[in-house]
Amino acid sequence: MHVFGQDNQAKPQDKAFAEKFYLQLTNVLLPTGLVKPNRVTKITGGLNGVEEGFQRMMDKQVAAEKFIYTMAETSKPQI
Repeated sequence: MHVFGQDNQAKPQDKAFAEKFYLQLTNVLLPTGLVKPNRVTKITGGLNGVEEGFQRMMDKQVAAEKFIYTMAETSKPQI
């Protein structure tokens, strides 16, 4: 795999670790609540809402939160 200008060869021990970790994550950590995914918040207006998302971050109104924007809601610029 070529990442950030460097060739990285896959290692069998990395694959084995990933398989064990994924099983632990999906069968134990998430179901028991030991690991919780970030809350997802949809900001309306499509890409026009990105500024609002940045403002919320600068105003420290968010923590451990993922913003999503729907492209179809983006208004077209007036020409």
